[in-house]
Amino acid sequence: MLAAYAQNGHMLKARAMFDSIPSPGIISWNIMIQVYGKEGLTEQALKIFHSMLHRDTYSWNSLVAAFAQKGDLERARVVFDRMPEQSVVTDAVTETAMVYGYAQAGHLAVSSAIFESMKEKDSVAWNVMIVAYAQNGFLAEAAEVFDRAPRRDVACWNSMITANAKNGDLERAIAMFERIPSRDCASWAVMISGLGQSGLSRDARRVFSSLDLEGWRPDEAVMAGMIESCCDAAGIASARECAAELGLESRPAIAIALVNAYAKSGFLETAAAVFFHGITAARDVVAWTTMITATAQAGHGGAARELFQSMQLHGIKPNSVTYLNILCACSYAGLVIDACCYLRSSIGDYWIAPKMDHFVCLVDILGRAGMIAEAEEALCGMPYEADSIAWLTMLAACKNHGESRRGTAAAAAIHELEPGAAALYLLSSNMSVEEAHEI
Repeated sequence: MLAAYAQNGHMLKARAMFDSIPSPGIISWNIMIQVYGKEGLTEQALKIFHSMLHRDTYSWNSLVAAFAQKGDLERARVVFDRMPEQSVVTDAVTETAMVYGYAQAGHLAVSSAIFESMKEKDSVAWNVMIVAYAQNGFLAEAAEVFDRAPRRDVACWNSMITANAKNGDLERAIAMFERIPSRDCASWAVMISGLGQSGLSRDARRVFSSLDLEGWRPDEAVMAGMIESCCDAAGIASARECAAELGLESRPAIAIALVNAYAKSGFLETAAAVFFHGITAARDVVAWTTMITATAQAGHGGAARELFQSMQLHGIKPNSVTYLNILCACSYAGLVIDACCYLRSSIGDYWIAPKMDHFVCLVDILGRAGMIAEAEEALCGMPYEADSIAWLTMLAACKNHGESRRGTAAAAAIHELEPGAAALYLLSSNMSVEEAHEI
């Protein structure tokens, strides 16, 4: 029963049951570490860990995973390094948790080093490394790891399809989709979503139609991808009808997809109606974040901020994606002070470690406001090595406000990272022309 409560996210019930056990066994202790870690409550997880009279490898694994998933890599590393000292052999689970944690924080070099040092790599480890490279735009490195994997399960193939589609290489994504030895529903879902996100709604519909011909029944993820690929009211209505025929219309993922699709097509009021009245289950952080994002992207920064407040009043804790989108809303509205407050709140109130995207968004906000020195300080002070996107954001701000000295430094940084970047030549040449006119 304790494990059932833990798996279903009932933390308070799990704790109450744990406290009622006269002499909890090591499995019960480990479950509680995992419960707290999953909820991001690392202090409580650590307290449970220290209260244990005996610990096994799973105890250490769970604590490392708790810190790594929270982004507290310093303490994750301390625990990880202590394991051999305590005669606890690190295994693939612990090492994969570290690979994942460093990758999520953008430290790919460290992530890769741990991965390569692993004596035994299971399919999860290979997939985590592939996704780590792919999510950060390193497709060549992701492909190299994929090619080296001794056994490629369907999850590895799906990760590569997603990576290529998101990075605009649809030709390779389609080729990989067609080469998969055996597809699952997730394969169809990622292919349909990839085509839809690239604006190829007709191709998405074609793939969706072939799914039925090959004997597959669309599941929630497939239908959600199909709905989001629609670009007009008629297409959305047709996909919605299909979801209803399959008995999927009441599923949360379908409602969220409808919110996205309607908002993207310009029907924000319909999107709001689905959000407030069409989601029959409790609206979770994903649903709220979707509505906040849709509202912000439609240019309604004030309404997005009101939704953000409402979400918290409903007891829903924002995640890093929520904060990224509320920062984007501030960017659209030019709300510098609000953006800084939100960023501080993410750390102070929810212990969410800002990722590079959050800092780049802050650089953009400060740059748009003409606060170039502050933008440079945010860029150089973030705990990540700035990539070309970050420096391009800085260069654009410098170009818009005539900051040639800082703009030249930004251009030099981009040139070092990506010598052939087209945007570099466009922005820096525009800056040079404007400077010439001033002379």
